Amino acid sequence: MNLLSLPPNVQSVVDEALSAVRADPKHEMGFKRRQALWAAFKAADEVIGQKAKGWCAVLAARRVLPIYEQADILYLEWRSDPRTWLDLAEQVLRDQTDITEANVRSSNIHYEVGNMNEMLYEDGLQNMSVGCVLEAAHLALSESVGNDHLARLGSFVSITDGKATAVETTDEAMAVRGFAGDTLPSAAYAYAIDYTPIDPEKFAGLGLVVIGDWDETDFNHVLGNSVNRPRLLEFWEWWLTEVIPAAWNAAQRTTGQ
Repeated sequence: MNLLSLPPNVQSVVDEALSAVRADPKHEMGFKRRQALWAAFKAADEVIGQKAKGWCAVLAARRVLPIYEQADILYLEWRSDPRTWLDLAEQVLRDQTDITEANVRSSNIHYEVGNMNEMLYEDGLQNMSVGCVLEAAHLALSESVGNDHLARLGSFVSITDGKATAVETTDEAMAVRGFAGDTLPSAAYAYAIDYTPIDPEKFAGLGLVVIGDWDETDFNHVLGNSVNRPRLLEFWEWWLTEVIPAAWNAAQRTTGQ
């Protein structure tokens, strides 16, 4: 097979996902389409497919990494951390480091990221895309060592007027919650969030400002943050048409290094 081409079964899933995300009013891809893609990877070649999945995550996280590195954060010693995690992920995918040790490091980072995000927002950061990049970098490392963050996803309970309803988990909800999903939602929404700085005199020291009832399924509950849907579509089109072939190519080249 030409290194630049995709297996026919994978290309078919990509084409279907591209049509679906373009047609979706919110341009959500949805985790079930990614699960179908990973299944197609595995069916085409289990070893290459697993590596390609990791590369899909790493390349997506690298796309949005500058958002974090250029952000105005107080803890400058943290600025290089996400890049370091992605470098380690690439070492894993190239078989250049011990995967067991990398998995332990990834597990430890899970707690670090939670603390980093909490401290960043407590200190006044309001641009939610910055936290999304942090999550994406960590999750990309986790996926590179073989962890499947979609295996247990299904639905969550939404309570409206005292009534509980099961709602299928969306990419946006996963990105808002951080640890509840895979790399792609965090990377996609990091790319798509529009942030308008709030009036520092009016909201000084308040950190996250909630509008109305707290809704953990979208970014609009945080003042100054909104989702640019055309940019979200732009991200998914880029990922489906450019990243997936590049990831498959990288997996072919790095398998058995």
